[in-house]
Amino acid sequence: MARTENTLLITGASGGIGRACAIRAAHRGLSLLLTDIDEDKLRTLAAACNHIGVQADFSVLDICDSGAVSAFVQGLSIGACIHAAGVSPAMASWDRVLTVNLIAAVDFIAAIKSTIPAGGCVVTIASMSAYLVTADPVIDTLLNSDDLSSIVARVADLEAAPLGDAGVAYAYAKRALIHYVKREAKSWGDEGKRLVSLSPGLIDTEMGRLEASSKADQYAMMRARIPLRRDGASEEIADVALFLASSEAAYITGCDLLVDGGFIGSMTAND
Repeated sequence: MARTENTLLITGASGGIGRACAIRAAHRGLSLLLTDIDEDKLRTLAAACNHIGVQADFSVLDICDSGAVSAFVQGLSIGACIHAAGVSPAMASWDRVLTVNLIAAVDFIAAIKSTIPAGGCVVTIASMSAYLVTADPVIDTLLNSDDLSSIVARVADLEAAPLGDAGVAYAYAKRALIHYVKREAKSWGDEGKRLVSLSPGLIDTEMGRLEASSKADQYAMMRARIPLRRDGASEEIADVALFLASSEAAYITGCDLLVDGGFIGSMTAND
């Protein structure tokens, strides 16, 4: 699937943040390649972007399907990617959470590296939840392994199954994804490319509302600690992601940017 180097690839494009990225990018005149697993939503989104006046194509893609990913990247040439594909704790079991948010994410990012030219960038969506779990030498060593192929079985064998809760698994998966970005930035930089993660806080999306409804009391307490006193909007995350993916952020790589209304800062101010 050959595209030009000024094309922005957005995975998880039919989700709240992915869709906001696509619409915001279209208004900025960027050509788009949109992927997700829901063809109907992708078709509708692509049509909306085309109506704005840009070329927007779509491809149904399950990032957990390594064969499909390999086929997808053949002949692909893009300028940048916003990797927004993922599942939240209320949507899946702990093993599915690890598979989608860490294993498949790392494999996908590695797979598209060669499709991006010097000066290009991948922005992957992490989560502020990564900052809410404590360092665990066993879990961190396991999830930061260079070989994640057997990670689910190895996690299942851990004593007391610490990641058996989908919420905990999600937080550690995002924590490991942030570390992956930091670890791989050198090899990307050697090729003149950038790799960055972005960690949203409580964001008003369908996924965010699902999580909030499943843990209403916890989310109410968290909202009360946000210095800006509100949830974020998907468009606010999209604007930051598009900035990071652009040449305006040409000296930003190998780091995570928190977009959480100040929540983590307020939690750790006295540390």
